[in-house]
Amino acid sequence: MPETNIQYLKGVGPKRALLFNKLGIVSVRDLLYYPPRRYLDRSLIKNIRDIRVGDNVTLFGQVSDKGLVHTRRNFTIFNLLVSDDTGYLLCKWFNQPYLKDRFQIGDRIVVSGLVLSDHGLSMANPEYELLDSEDAELIHTGRIVPLHPATGGLSAKQIRQVIKSALEGYLQQIAEPLPPELIMAKDLMGIRQAISQLHFPDAPEILEQAHRRLAFEELLYLELILFLKKNALQIHGVGAKINSSDWKNDFSSLLPFTLTGAQIRVIGEISNDIGQTRPMHRLLQGDVGSGKTMVALAAMIQAVRGGTQASLMAPTELLAEQHYNFLHPWFDRLGMTSALLTSKIKSKQRAEIYQGLSDGRLNVCVGTQALVQESVEFANLGLAIIDEQHRFGVRQRADFRFKGKHPHTLVMTATPIPRTLAITVYGDLDVSTIDQMPQGRRSITTKWTAEANRSKVYDFIEQQLEQGRQAYVVYPVIEESDKTELKAAIKMHRTLSQDYFKGRRVGLMHGQLPTEDRQAVMEDFRDHRIDILVSTTVIEVGIDVPNANVMFIEQAERFGLSQLHQLRGRVGRGSHKSYCILMAGPKLTLEARLRLDTMQSLSDGFKIAEKDLELRGPGEFWSTRQHGLPQLKIADLSRDADLIAPAREEAKNILAGDPDLSKENHRGIKAGLQAFHPEADKFTAIG
Repeated sequence: MPETNIQYLKGVGPKRALLFNKLGIVSVRDLLYYPPRRYLDRSLIKNIRDIRVGDNVTLFGQVSDKGLVHTRRNFTIFNLLVSDDTGYLLCKWFNQPYLKDRFQIGDRIVVSGLVLSDHGLSMANPEYELLDSEDAELIHTGRIVPLHPATGGLSAKQIRQVIKSALEGYLQQIAEPLPPELIMAKDLMGIRQAISQLHFPDAPEILEQAHRRLAFEELLYLELILFLKKNALQIHGVGAKINSSDWKNDFSSLLPFTLTGAQIRVIGEISNDIGQTRPMHRLLQGDVGSGKTMVALAAMIQAVRGGTQASLMAPTELLAEQHYNFLHPWFDRLGMTSALLTSKIKSKQRAEIYQGLSDGRLNVCVGTQALVQESVEFANLGLAIIDEQHRFGVRQRADFRFKGKHPHTLVMTATPIPRTLAITVYGDLDVSTIDQMPQGRRSITTKWTAEANRSKVYDFIEQQLEQGRQAYVVYPVIEESDKTELKAAIKMHRTLSQDYFKGRRVGLMHGQLPTEDRQAVMEDFRDHRIDILVSTTVIEVGIDVPNANVMFIEQAERFGLSQLHQLRGRVGRGSHKSYCILMAGPKLTLEARLRLDTMQSLSDGFKIAEKDLELRGPGEFWSTRQHGLPQLKIADLSRDADLIAPAREEAKNILAGDPDLSKENHRGIKAGLQAFHPEADKFTAIG
């Protein structure tokens, strides 16, 4: 049976099974659905004499020479000379000295990358595959060679051999899960042929058909789970029906400006939702500075005026503090009681907040994940708002929603999500998009530059300071607890204040400062008692200082596009011309250069998100597992975008006529769904 443990497969055994387990392969079924990460196809491999600078190519040859070079700044360059019958290519890897022991003269190798010019043809940090004689012979004879993701002690070749054994022994036991009418309607390959061709394709066009079949099936299962999950929420949840007419007058009386058409539309969508007994489950997305917080304010006012409580949970203390500092003056003007709850709140004040929430005296609470602790009880939570929700785990988000009796839930993100990804990952949510910026938001001039121009950048910042403006200088950190990077930020603050900007008021912000100190620094910067704020990425979201018009980001190549765009969004909030300067280090990969070029040429967050998805792929851009959903093995949400809508429509049609998948022609789909995601019955009633 395909569910047989992998250790019982010929050529595996208990010890090797542990290596397969590291790859997520426990059963024979797991192995059969374990796709190659790439294929070597002789028809796509070029001779060295035929390539040109600027080509992105794959080459097959052998190692002719190698050498490791040490530079003055403790920098290493590993050089590998690759040759075929037509010429030579120099491959370089930076700061990877261990590679000198990985290659031997005469090794057969495949390299892929961008062709550069460096005293002849070269590649920088190319992808490579070392081949044994069998692989090399397969390529020479024109076969398409699959390369599966491997692990220490288990090579791609060994995996390929075990898969071949699994196909011979178990392929005929794989039942077709999709109904014949669906296969015909969508012109899909049969399941057995698709699995076989996935691993050992006869031709590129047949491989494409196999991938299309398996990707469609996987997306169908994902969409079924999302629909079932959404249906379960609607069936089992009865929320507070929040009807209040005077909230609109209260909200309008606060506004010193005119809302955008997009804000008005989205406020209407949310207001309509929370006026129903069916609990709202809505995503609010909008670009940096599009006015999401004002929309959240309107929803919270409606909730409180309707007789319930409202709460907003943010992923960091700094962002929670920023939200509270912005919101509570508005609440005060309307006579609404509010509080801030984070881990830094003293025990006496914390106890008062707990009491106020449980007896209903507190109308609104803004906080961090401290809100989901068992000791926090609401008298009547009607609206739960989760900001930057992708930073929370599935359990945290669920715990927050269950603080009330099925409260209306609004999740917000300032990280625009490509539409193909939004309808997949957020298929269980209704989506509202603020696609219009408030009047007065100035465009931001973005440039990326090299270390050699540092003095010019500092001169430019000084010119802006002389005109009365302020600037951010951001140093990259992987995590707020990364002490090595934190020391670098502190050292940079000292250097800037004592050398380059002597006489200027230079402040320092990082995640390990006590709450009171962070608030004091931000107040000083907001009130222009600080000219330059040196910071880690804790200022990525939630900071609003209209007079700050320069964002200078060090080692910008270490950031993703989304994070760079978020940081850029800290400026351009006032009436002054604003600038974002990205300084890159010397070791730029092709992908890093593309990210910086994208930032320089695009300002629309949704277009940047599409580019980010294209560059990084959906797995890194946005993890389905992060949302309590299974990780896709075959389908690629970027490559297979054209399959998402048909899969979604098919899932909708199937459940419309068979909500629990009990019909005879859907039993295969039901079994396939539970194999795809063993916990599917937690979302549904089909288990």
